[in-house]
This record gives sequence, structure tokens and C-alpha cells, in this order.
Amino acid sequence: MFEREAGRIRTSLAQVQVQRQSLATAVLGLEQEVENESRDLLILQQLQREADAIGEIYGYFLARLKEAEVQQGTQQPDARLLSAAVLPRHASSPRVPLIILMGLMFGAMLGTGTVLLRELNKGGIRSATELQRRSGLPVLGQIPMAPIRRRNKLLPYLEGKNNTAFSEAIRNLRTSVLLSDPDKEPNVILLTSSVPAEGKTTTSIAMAHSLVGMGRSVLLVEGDVRKNTLGLYFEGKAGKIADEFPSTEQEVADNKVTIEELGIDVLFGARDKLNAADFFSSAKFKQFVAVARAKYDHVIIDAPPILPVTDARIIGQQVDAILYAVAWDETRGEVLDAGMSEFSNAGLKVTGLILTKIDGKKARSYGGSTRYGSYYGEYSAGYYS
Repeated sequence: MFEREAGRIRTSLAQVQVQRQSLATAVLGLEQEVENESRDLLILQQLQREADAIGEIYGYFLARLKEAEVQQGTQQPDARLLSAAVLPRHASSPRVPLIILMGLMFGAMLGTGTVLLRELNKGGIRSATELQRRSGLPVLGQIPMAPIRRRNKLLPYLEGKNNTAFSEAIRNLRTSVLLSDPDKEPNVILLTSSVPAEGKTTTSIAMAHSLVGMGRSVLLVEGDVRKNTLGLYFEGKAGKIADEFPSTEQEVADNKVTIEELGIDVLFGARDKLNAADFFSSAKFKQFVAVARAKYDHVIIDAPPILPVTDARIIGQQVDAILYAVAWDETRGEVLDAGMSEFSNAGLKVTGLILTKIDGKKARSYGGSTRYGSYYGEYSAGYYS
């Protein structure tokens, strides 16, 4: 009985093992199917995304195609060709000759207006006639601009260029000054102007040199002791400026500097303790003028401008002639009037005026050298080197 039960158990165990083996085989098959289905699901999802993207692209291009068709339909002209156009032989526009002519006319009008505006705004004196009419005084000289760029170039120019329009103008000025008083030639001469940079110092030096050419002894005096700029014209020859202005013949002899090239004596000013106006009002300066008057044929005092300081009016009390420089095309009429009033208020009479720094080229453009400025321009050919 025991063996029979054991056989039955063994038979049941064998059946269970067979079933177990079958179930294991079935489980493996199911796992393989699940894996395959998962892989297929991933592929399906990727394909779905690609299909969606392609669908969006297709929709975009389809919309653009419809827009293009609509635009093409609106641009189609509602017309038909009846006959071919005739080709022109020349351009109808732009009309080049007319445009050029109008441009030239407009440019000429604009240029003329600009010149007139500049002339109205400048208002400088340009002719001796205008200067004489405005001041009521004679114009003793018309001096062209010296062809130098720096002040220290004036000395070699005067030394080497004695037959020029500038030199001849200075000689004419010299003659006019010497004949200004029919009874007696002026001994002490004062040169001044309204404002700085009107050519008075250049004229003073040139006139001193011209007087030496007549065999006269000349002393050129620095009257602008506030600035002492006369030395800039004699670079390397000015020497040391004295502490006090000389007042005796010996002091004048000790302080003067002889410019051999021009044959003139020069006093280059002094650093006096007194104010310039106080010094020129002092007895010491009067004594100096008396000494210089007795020793030299002519004494030329290069005074400061009349409007900035009062020195010229004070010095003018001691001189025989007052010359007033007016820069061509620079000095305005009202400036000249103000300067002349200063002398008139001081009871001094200006001997004559000098039109200086005349630019010959500009003078001709303003109406010719015979109208504006000096005559030493187009008529000087063959006379001056």
C-alpha cells in the first residue's frame, strides 16, 4: 500500500513538473510578446510625431500657396494691349540744360547776396576819399601792406628793397609830412592809431628810414612803454631796456641803439616806476623831448593806440605833428570817429591820416586800385623792381 501511494505521488509530481515547465515556457513567450509590443509602441509614437510635423509644414505651405494665388489674381491688370508704344528718340526729363542754367542763376544770386551781406557787416574804410570825407582831414599817405610775415623781417626788407611800391609810398608820405607845415618842417612827430594792429609801428620804422635817406638824423622812440613792442622789429639789436627813461643828452647817448642797417637811432622804452600816463605828463619827459629836438633833425615817437590808453593825447602836447594810422578795410568808421574825438577833446589837432595795410589784390576786386587804396598797383609796372 505504501508503494502504491508513493507511485501515485511520483506520478503527480511528474505531472506537476510537466505543468511547471509548460507554464515557464508560456511565461517566456508572454514576456517576449510584451517586449515586442513596447518596441512597436515606441516606433508608432515616433512615426506619429513625424506625421504631425509633416502635416504642419504642409499646412503652412498650403496657406502660402493660397496667399500667392490671391495676390497673383489681384495684380492681373484689367486691360488689354491695343498697340505697341513708340520709343522716344531722346529723354523728356530731366532737362539738363535748364537745370544747369537755373543752378548757375541761383548760385550767382546766392554769391552776390553773400558778398553784399559781408560788405554791409564789415564796414571798413577802403579809400582815401572816404577817409578824408569822414574825418575832414587830409590823407597824407596810402601805404600798401609790406610783404613780410613776421615783424623781425621788416629790417632786412627795408635794407634790401628800396625800389618797391611800399618804399615809394613811404617816400610820398615823408614828402607830405614835411610839407604839411609851410612855415617849418615838423621836428617831433607822433604816430598813433585807434586800436592795435593798424600798421603804425611798421610805418614809423619805414618813415624813419626814409628820412635818413634824405641825409637827416632820426631818433625813433618807443612811446608804448606799457608793452615795449618796438624791440620785436629789431630782433637781436634791441639791447636791454633801461630802468628809467633818459632825460639828458648823456643819458640819451648811453641808452640809444644805433641800427646801422637803417642809419637810425632807437630808444626802446624804459621800465619807469611811474605809470606811463604820469611819466609822459612829467617834467622829465618834457626835458627828454627838448634834448631830442635839439640833437636830431627828426624825432618819431611810436605811441600806443588812442582808444585803449590816454598816452597818445599826453605825448601829443609835446610834438609838432600828429599822424593817425587807419588800417585799410579793417578800421570801422565809428572807431575812427571815437579816436578823433579823443584828440579833439584834448584840444589837439591831427596833422593828417595814413591809410595803411592796403591789400592790392583785394583792392582791385573791390573796384580797382585807383578807387580803393593806393595807386601803386596796376600803374607801377616798369617803375618798381
